[in-house]
Amino acid sequence: MRITQKDIDMNTRCMITLLILLLTPCLSYADNTKTPAEKTTKEAVKASAKKVAKEAAKEAAKEATKEAKSKSPKTSKRVYFTSPADQATVKSPVKLTFGVDGMSIRPAGQDIEDKTSGHHHLIIDAEGIESGKVVPMDKQHIHYGKGQTSATIELSPGVHTLRLQFADGAHRSYGPEMSTSIKVTVTK
Repeated sequence: MRITQKDIDMNTRCMITLLILLLTPCLSYADNTKTPAEKTTKEAVKASAKKVAKEAAKEAAKEATKEAKSKSPKTSKRVYFTSPADQATVKSPVKLTFGVDGMSIRPAGQDIEDKTSGHHHLIIDAEGIESGKVVPMDKQHIHYGKGQTSATIELSPGVHTLRLQFADGAHRSYGPEMSTSIKVTVTK
C-alpha cells in the first residue's frame, strides 16, 4: 500500500483532532482544579491584595480630607453690620444691628485677657483703631460694653461712614481684621 501526501495530511488532521478531543477535558480540569495549597495561596494573595487596596484607599481619603481641611479657612473671624445695608438710605434715628463670627460677645471688664471674646464699638465718621490700642470714648466712638448687639442712634442728614470695631474686655482693639464699615445716607 502506498501512502500519499493526501493520506498524511488526513492522518495528521485526525491525530490533531483526536489529541484536541482527548486533552480538552484535561486542560479544563487543570485550570479549574487546584490543590488545597494552591487554592489557599491564591486566596491569600487575593485577600492580601484586597486589604492593601482598602488600606491605600483609606490612606488616600485621609490625605484628601487633611488637604481639604488645611486649605479651608479656620473658623473665620469677622465683625459685620446686620443692618442697615451698605449704601442704604435711612432716616434718623437709625436702628443698627451688629454681628460677629469666630468670637463670642462678652461685656467689658470680664476676663480682659481673653482673646476669644469682646464687645462692639461704633465709630462714626472716623478711622478704625489699630490692634492693641484702646478705643476712645466720645461722640464719635460709642462703646457697647454691656455686650449689646443693636442700637438706635441719631445722625444728622448727609452721608456717614459707620465703622464697627470689635475690642477685648479692656476696650483694646482687635485691629482692622475685626473691623468693618458701611456708608449710609441719612435723609430728613
